[in-house]
Amino acid sequence: MAGIEVELSEDGMQALVRIPSEDAADPSRPERLRAALRDAGVSNGIDEDLLHRLESAIREPCFFIEKVIARGREARPGLPGVLITAFAPFLAVGVTDDYDRVDFHQRKLLIQGRKGEILARRYAPRPGSPGRDVRDRVVEAETVGEHRTVLGPGVEIDEEGFVRARRAGVVHHRPGEQLDVIELYEHRGDVGPESGNLTSGGSLVVYGDILAGFRVAVGGDLVVQGNVDQGTFRAGGNVEVTQAIIGEPKELNRCGVDLCCKRVQGGVLQIVGSFLFDREVINAELRARRVDCSSPRGRLLGSGVIATESIRIPNVGTDAGSSVRLEVGADWRLEERIRRLEATTASRGRSRRSGSDARARTGRRKGKVGDEARRLRIELRRRNARLLENAIIEVPGTIHAGTTLVFGGVEETLEENETRVRFRLDAETGLIAREAMKR
Repeated sequence: MAGIEVELSEDGMQALVRIPSEDAADPSRPERLRAALRDAGVSNGIDEDLLHRLESAIREPCFFIEKVIARGREARPGLPGVLITAFAPFLAVGVTDDYDRVDFHQRKLLIQGRKGEILARRYAPRPGSPGRDVRDRVVEAETVGEHRTVLGPGVEIDEEGFVRARRAGVVHHRPGEQLDVIELYEHRGDVGPESGNLTSGGSLVVYGDILAGFRVAVGGDLVVQGNVDQGTFRAGGNVEVTQAIIGEPKELNRCGVDLCCKRVQGGVLQIVGSFLFDREVINAELRARRVDCSSPRGRLLGSGVIATESIRIPNVGTDAGSSVRLEVGADWRLEERIRRLEATTASRGRSRRSGSDARARTGRRKGKVGDEARRLRIELRRRNARLLENAIIEVPGTIHAGTTLVFGGVEETLEENETRVRFRLDAETGLIAREAMKR
């Protein structure tokens, strides 16, 4: 006599019953069905209506029947903690006039915080409710945690979750990372021989230029009411330069969030967030998440740009064929981290070969660093593949012949000028596709 089978899914949330056909009527089949469910431990989520119908049908000979007889109750997920700020958590591009020109003086880059002022409210996480599988075992809901934003010493939180400023200063906010009120230092004059290099853990306003050979390093935001004239800067937050950034070849400037300026000439800029300029970029190397130009007359000449997500520049290159390279869909930050790891591995390998005292120790570390580099290489390929799905290059004006476009491993050098065009990677053909932009 063929047996009745009950099969449970891997997660225990579903039970499937198989009833084979038999040649003759058997009044014991309903009880055999009940016994099969008991033997499988199925006691929760049983479809009683279906069970009664099956019990009535299988008293007589029947064909093969396979039905889902029971379903468990899924756990209901909870809501993670959230922090809602009382101010806009992003930079304003600026105020636009009738000629579509942006005044970067009105970006509201630095948010002033007054003592006792409410800056945000933190809501505690709400736990979910557990479920039960078909064996009536508890299925725990996924654990949810507090919002990961860390509150700095310049703020305090009350019993109701309101976050207030403990002192007057500048609100330093990195979404998902930190909220604090920090002191603002104002330097009235150039950063030059009279002041020397300036370093601050907070924010800094320079009412002048950063002159050649001098450096500014801040943990928060940086505003330069003038030029960066062959000087260098490093900021953990946003950077606003009201005039130009003039850099030496290979001279590196770093920005931890977004950067905006009127023009760039020479040097290397690494921007974790977005880069926005107004006039032109000449003979520079740019790396950013997004690169945008606010003026319809803006242009890029003789430069190389690597953007994680997108590049939007009105005019690229010249009729003389200046060397321009535009690359999108590349996680350049992860790539740099891998290069540093590989350089460390090579350096330790040379130390071992030179017979240093730490030969065995450096050898073990070298292996670990090499494994990490290989793991990150795999992660880099995965990230870049996702980025390339939406990566674009937009040129509302003219992009000149000689410009090189790079989407992942696909590279193309334009042979003729093109106007009002959007470039993207065609997933089907694996080639760089073009789309006409509306006026």
